[in-house]
Amino acid sequence: MDNTLIEVGTDGEVRRVKMLIEKIWPDHYTPIIGRAQVEYMMAGYQSDAEIKSQIASGCRYYILSCNGVDAGYMAYEVKPEGMYLSKLYVMERERRKGLGRFMAGFIEDEARKIGIKRVFLRVNKFNISSIKAYEKMGYIKTAEMKEDIGGGFVMDDYVMEKRV
Repeated sequence: MDNTLIEVGTDGEVRRVKMLIEKIWPDHYTPIIGRAQVEYMMAGYQSDAEIKSQIASGCRYYILSCNGVDAGYMAYEVKPEGMYLSKLYVMERERRKGLGRFMAGFIEDEARKIGIKRVFLRVNKFNISSIKAYEKMGYIKTAEMKEDIGGGFVMDDYVMEKRV
């Protein structure tokens, strides 16, 4: 399998990420947080304008291409406390093939290259499949975090981290 990561920088690439979001988020997150919160978060946190704004402020987005077909996306940013893995998503049909591990490995390598020893992320407490996947990759739960994101919605997450 030919896995390639394409750094997002053009409007066309942002649109490709948005198409992945529109396929991945409703299917994966509706059973966990409900349709209303999924729609709210997609509109506010995963809009084209928000993705462009994040990239402009230093967040790096990548499209995962498998044999020439977009299969997922990820994003990370350097923070004072370590490398923050802010997004890591794989299309349903491509899960359980090691693609999440492939993307996480890339981010861990990027952290090592610049001397960062900690990669951390947030994952919804009820996102059991993702928690198990991160644990298999060596991430451990280090904190709990609740955040009011407006619209009557709350993100109820674990913070997980891995030393690299």
